[in-house]
Amino acid sequence: MQDYARTLDRLQRGLGRAWREDPMILGVPGVSLAVKIDPFHYLAVHPAFLERLGRWAAVVPRAAREALLRGGDLLVGPGGRGHVLAVSAVWGSPPRARRLRACFVLAGFVDRALLLYGGERSPLPVADLRLLGRERPAVDAFLQHKTRIDKTAFTPQD
Repeated sequence: MQDYARTLDRLQRGLGRAWREDPMILGVPGVSLAVKIDPFHYLAVHPAFLERLGRWAAVVPRAAREALLRGGDLLVGPGGRGHVLAVSAVWGSPPRARRLRACFVLAGFVDRALLLYGGERSPLPVADLRLLGRERPAVDAFLQHKTRIDKTAFTPQD
């Protein structure tokens, strides 16, 4: 029988250690594996985020994904089907839209890892990255019956 709580702790320890070694893994649009898009959610590049997270915790990516899903930290679409969504995000100077395959991870998981194991004193701030406004219906449908992404995470223009 799989001990998901133990795996989640290993994932957080691994993420915290990796953050101490290289803070660029989180929070920098276009560079990092995941960025905070509102106070409750990180947008993570898929599959790179889960692969690296597994490596840092010395577990296979499938076990990392399963533990995050079982713990409710990796959000899934309606009916529990699929955790990946293609979205267009805007960042940079000048701002430019880019399409990427991503997943949504609860900020509590990442922030707790950084506070407990990464030496951070407070949660990371929301990154300077916005989803295109036209993505909002698809994102809301994907997160049906879950805490929605805050409106400030979307650009007003398409």
